[in-house]
Amino acid sequence: MRINVYTEELNPQEKPTIEIVTVEYSSVKTGQKMTNYGLRVYLKSHPDLHFVPPRDDDRSAVTFWCGSTLENVYELIETMGRTYLNFKYGE
Repeated sequence: MRINVYTEELNPQEKPTIEIVTVEYSSVKTGQKMTNYGLRVYLKSHPDLHFVPPRDDDRSAVTFWCGSTLENVYELIETMGRTYLNFKYGE
């Protein structure tokens, strides 16, 4: 699957809003409680969309789910940063 996010959606006038998110759930297969960590990038949303924590969040976002350890999120961030530097500076 490919998802295109355009410059206008990242609000280039402001820093993009990025956060680490966590969801706890029960495994469908085992019934055990599990935790999944992700990196969420919020996109520019229409003003009519709203955010009413913790009940409702209509804001546009892309979430990269990274699995059961927080370390996986940090590895994703590091990989993205390294890829950007290689692209920009040919390192």
